[in-house]
Amino acid sequence: MTVTEIVSLLSAASGFVAAFYWYRASKVPVEAAWDFDPKLKPRNMVEDAWGLAHAVERAFMISSDRNTTAALWTAISVGLGALATVLAKFL
Repeated sequence: MTVTEIVSLLSAASGFVAAFYWYRASKVPVEAAWDFDPKLKPRNMVEDAWGLAHAVERAFMISSDRNTTAALWTAISVGLGALATVLAKFL
């Protein structure tokens, strides 16, 4: 197996890792605290709205962390793909 083939395989593998993180980022559920314990459900609409807003914010934060990781893996994949192309041209 040549160096070009190894780098190409690493590029593909890192692309699959990136796709896994993109998928996980898109599947973050929005769960309020009372979804885990019904006793925590607020009795008025204002607290209910704030609880749901907090749940959405928490889901966005988790999703953004996963998106950051996916973007890093995508950059690695593209860099390795470019390196494989250059190596194929000159080796």
